[in-house]
Amino acid sequence: MISLDELLTMSGLSRKSDWFEALKSNTTALGCDGVLFAFKPNSSTDNNQAIILSDYPAAWRKKYDTEDYARIDPVVAHCLTSTVPIVWFDDIYTSAQQLNFREEAKNHGLMQGVSLPVHGAGGQVGILSARLEAIPERQLKYHLARTLPSLTLIRDYALDTLLKLIGNEVAEEPVALTNRELEVLKWSAFGKTTWEIARILSCSEANINYHFSKVRTKFNVGSRRMAIVKALQTGVLEF
Repeated sequence: MISLDELLTMSGLSRKSDWFEALKSNTTALGCDGVLFAFKPNSSTDNNQAIILSDYPAAWRKKYDTEDYARIDPVVAHCLTSTVPIVWFDDIYTSAQQLNFREEAKNHGLMQGVSLPVHGAGGQVGILSARLEAIPERQLKYHLARTLPSLTLIRDYALDTLLKLIGNEVAEEPVALTNRELEVLKWSAFGKTTWEIARILSCSEANINYHFSKVRTKFNVGSRRMAIVKALQTGVLEF
């Protein structure tokens, strides 16, 4: 079993690298000899936008991403649609593509382990995977029966603490606007139209629209109004 003190090592950290080291320490204490934690905002988000932290062999991670193995990996398919753990038994790999994928994984040292689906309160989906190569195959089921409750706690605490860490990272990185972007945003906040701002700043309306496009992209919003709200909330725009 894992203690509350051990879980708390993942809390209050300011860097993802430190958080991952704490996660590794907690899973290692349960006999795991490798770990991967991945999640994305929701099931429809593209996989290339997922946050992935892993100590798997770099060559395998590169090949996995290059070949887009997430498309055929039965563990990924399971974790997106289920809440129960899945053990990497050979019988979960059924198609020719999956069997080839399984052999590739084994060649890179990923032969035995378990994956726990991640489903967050905000719609996040992902996976906590733990390698268990050092556990004799005949003892694997017994080992999992003893450790899965603790791995489940680690998974839930890992997602909560990582989301908070990422939120703090975002909060600490304010959007940087150019002087001209600040000007167009300020005049827009005063209720001026594109035509009026163009006259005030002695430039074309196309130029004003270009700057607003850049501002919306930086704030990751779809309208000028929301850009103004974000700028005021974060202190980028002041009156």
